[in-house]
Amino acid sequence: MTSPPNARLPLIWRLSLAAMAACLGTISVCQSTANFAVAVNARLAHELAPNNGYISAALSFKQLEADEGAANRIAAASLARLAAGQSPTATNAFATLGLAAQLDGRVQKARRLMAYAQRLSRRDLAVQLFAISDAVERGQVTEALHHYDIAMRTIPGAQDILSPVLAGAVNEPSVRSALVEVLAARPTWAPGFLDFAARAGSKPIAAAALLTELRRNGGQRTSPSTEAAVIDRLMASGSYGQALELYQVTHPGTELGGSRDPRFLKLGGETPSVLDWVATSEPDIIVGSIEGGGVEFGLGPGGGGLLLAQDQVLAPGTYLLEGQGQSGAQSSGTSLFWALSCIKGVELGRVAVANAAGGFVYFRGLFNIPSACPAQKLTLVGRPSDRPGNTTHKIDWVVLKPVQRNRSPKE
Repeated sequence: MTSPPNARLPLIWRLSLAAMAACLGTISVCQSTANFAVAVNARLAHELAPNNGYISAALSFKQLEADEGAANRIAAASLARLAAGQSPTATNAFATLGLAAQLDGRVQKARRLMAYAQRLSRRDLAVQLFAISDAVERGQVTEALHHYDIAMRTIPGAQDILSPVLAGAVNEPSVRSALVEVLAARPTWAPGFLDFAARAGSKPIAAAALLTELRRNGGQRTSPSTEAAVIDRLMASGSYGQALELYQVTHPGTELGGSRDPRFLKLGGETPSVLDWVATSEPDIIVGSIEGGGVEFGLGPGGGGLLLAQDQVLAPGTYLLEGQGQSGAQSSGTSLFWALSCIKGVELGRVAVANAAGGFVYFRGLFNIPSACPAQKLTLVGRPSDRPGNTTHKIDWVVLKPVQRNRSPKE
């Protein structure tokens, strides 16, 4: 059986048509139905309530938004003037008139109209976007950021729209410095914006500068995951010096020139960057930090592979790696070894950790870092074993430090 024509319409339209039939000249019912329909079909809502200034204003704005041609612009402005007469507080009416004036090249009139719309409501996205754009054109960075702040604090969905634009502007030093003052007030949108800028929205060097300025000038620390994201992007892009500088800023007291966290006290805590100790995620290897310092590994039968890693940014020269651990292996030989490689994969050498049948073992060895190796990766690797049962190993501490730094020809 064929469905009646109305049954094939979307539910929202069937409801609206039914409501129109039910109005029968009852103003209150028509007004209520129009308010419901305005978000879906402003023209239908205007037909239901032609004297409602807010609905007339909404239609005028949607009409201008749909077509910026001269004829349509005149019609939208005419409807907006009608709406302003019907409801003098209808923000969309003055926003439509302001945008129409701007499109006609009447900038001063557009500014006056938009300023009035701003006084009526701070929650209108079009009004805030105009204010941002106008401030940028006049070179008023602080004013533009003020309207960014208003929009992202008060208008639902504005942060999703504006964060990419603002994050891109962080690349400009003048914007970045002014933005620090805004973020120092800790607006509700700050954490989400900073995380977006850190991960994708800004160039990594600009994002690092923002976090640094925010901490030094605004006295505000960002989340560990945000900081780690910027450090990782800097390292991945080859900005090794900037990565190390940001790490030192976000981890006060860190000594440069060697490895960090010798007793693994930060392992398993805050979100790590590649400049922290990063443990393996292999399912057959268990890695656990020990209270008071040290790290313990459980390797299943035949288990082996990468256990720990920490990226380094070390100058050319000779470096000593030394440390202490314990091994649960009963046989002679080695179950673990430390390796240092250039960041692009060329291995520079290894230092074995001898089996000690449960006793303490001290290990040490030298690495020479050439000038063509600006960043390195220090790793702890477990050798696969054919022994039955699990094997437990422990590293109490490890340090990689310079013995002799190679001088550059300029020194």
